[in-house]
Amino acid sequence: MNWRKATRAQLVIIAFNDEKASTVDKAAAQGELLRREKRISSKPTMRGKELFKR
Repeated sequence: MNWRKATRAQLVIIAFNDEKASTVDKAAAQGELLRREKRISSKPTMRGKELFKR
């Protein structure tokens, strides 16, 4: 399965609610969720930069 094309809802179902999913699939889905969360939270901040130089 291509984990990068799966929606977040599909990954949550596979990782936590699917009883028939193998442990490898559950671990891969959890890893993809963590990867997506890390990518979102790594936005650059504006701290330390002067926004308006005069």
